[in-house]
Parts: sequence; structure tokens; C-alpha cells
Amino acid sequence: GFFAQFAQWADPQTWTGKTIPDDLDAIGSVASPPGYVGFIALDGNHIGDLLDKPATIGAYRAFSNGLWSLTREQTFAALKQYGKPLDGIAPFEIVLIGGDDVLLITAADIALEIALAIAEGFEKQSLTQVLSPAGLSGEREKLTMAGGVVLAHADFPIPAMYRLAESLQKSAKRLCAEQKYQTGAIDFQVVTSSDTDLDAMRQGVPHRRPYTLEDLRKLLGHIRLLKAADIPTSQLQAMYQALFEGEVNAQLASIATLGYLGRSTDKTRYNRLKQFFKDFGVQFDGQLPPWDATKRSALTDLVELYPFIKS
Repeated sequence: GFFAQFAQWADPQTWTGKTIPDDLDAIGSVASPPGYVGFIALDGNHIGDLLDKPATIGAYRAFSNGLWSLTREQTFAALKQYGKPLDGIAPFEIVLIGGDDVLLITAADIALEIALAIAEGFEKQSLTQVLSPAGLSGEREKLTMAGGVVLAHADFPIPAMYRLAESLQKSAKRLCAEQKYQTGAIDFQVVTSSDTDLDAMRQGVPHRRPYTLEDLRKLLGHIRLLKAADIPTSQLQAMYQALFEGEVNAQLASIATLGYLGRSTDKTRYNRLKQFFKDFGVQFDGQLPPWDATKRSALTDLVELYPFIKS
């Protein structure tokens, strides 16, 4: 199976004998928070249009083999980096790697890092491993990926996770199309109810998703910086709750939190929260946090992801 291939590729001495998880509960048992898993669906963008471009059978073979090898290697590399065994259990299951498609189930706290690493590596290596060997460097300068990541409790049904991940992937693909396929993108959803319809889950929820790979990397970085500064989670929750109480209430809560942090002798937490707002569109020139110029806010995404990102 895929795990045996991964073990051979990564390091048989390290991985042989490690417990392949029997079910989602086993993966969730080594997750943080405990009991939560991530379902990852990744797919290459706009790949079908290249299928009739290779000029010869050899070029087509180079394209097909290169695409498969690139997807497999980037998936294995991400799992090796972020999926180290915990208590003898591999915190992931490889559902599918085929062509430019990847389906994985992982511990929740490594899901976004793994999805991001695969998509970044795919994009970075696509010219040298796929396009150039197939004689297609004139067609595209790189290939990109779109992905959906579901973070849910291990008892959430797998078919429902899959459907939701596919919906998130389509959302990410729309952003990739807007960007002329020059960047990959990832959309994500934290499941807190039995609902499986993405539009219904997001009804009335202010957010900034989906994210380009660069912006998602930036968002995860801000979460780590705020965790390192030990910002009170009660302050984050107060701002988060106010997001659902109207534009002005959200502004008042964000300003109050910045004011509270700014009165401290150590301005680290104040500076990091303010920089987060700036990096996601708040200009502070009469425009008040948490909203950017289009009345979206990354604060929702930051707070919802906060428990799932390691310091």
C-alpha cells in the first residue's frame, strides 16, 4: 500500500514496525486537541488542458511520469517532515495519491502544514520535474494546486468529510482561477456541528477564506507569533464573538483589545496583534480593525485555527 511505499522512501529503519492507524480514533488519539483529525483533498489546477500538448509519445510519458513522481514525492516529503510517529502511531493515513490528486487523513494539528507543504513543493518543482522534461515549459512556467482541508472530530463521518473537502477544494480553485493559476490556494473549515453544507456552515460568518499559499503561510505564522507572546485567549474570544454582533461591535472589541494590550509595559503582544491586522488589510488610516477595505476579516480564521496550530 501507500504506507509501505512511504516507509521505503522515507527510511525503512525509522518507519517499519510503526503502527498504521486502524481508524480515525487512533489518529485523533495522537492529535492536539485530542480527538480531532484533518481531511485533506488536493488537486492540480488546469492540468487537463495540458494533456494534448506533448508532441510525442515520449514527451507524454515524461509528463505523466513526472506528474505522478512530483505529487508522490511532495506528499511523502511533507508526511516525513510533519507526520513523525507519536506513541508508535503514524498520525496519518494515505487514502490516495494519483496523478495530481492527493487525499489524506491526518492528526488535526498537522493537517494545514502538510497540505501547504505539498502544494508549495508541487508548485516549486513542477517546472523542472514535469514541464521541462515534457517540452511544455513554453506552455506554463509552473503548475499549481488547490486544496480543501476539513478539521473535525474523529467521529465525524468520512463520506461527509470527503464531500466537504471537495467543496472547499472547489472554492480554492475559484481563487486560483482569479489569480490566473499563478498561485495555489487552500480553503479550510473547522466543523463544529453535524451540518455538511459549506454554504450553510458559512452563512453569516465573516471570514477571508480561501487563502493563497503565501497568505495561508502568513496566517499560520501570525498564530505562532501570538501563541509565543502568550496573548490571552479570552481576548481573542471576545473579539471573535463580537464579529457576529455587527460591524461596529466588532470594531469596538478589537480596539478595546489593542488598548488593553497597549497599556502593558511589554508591547510585544500589542505589536503582534496590530501587525496581524495590517498584514490582512487593515490600514489604520481611519479604517478600524478587524475589517479590511472589503469588509472581510481574517480574525475569524485566526481564532478558529488557533487551537490546531502548534507553537
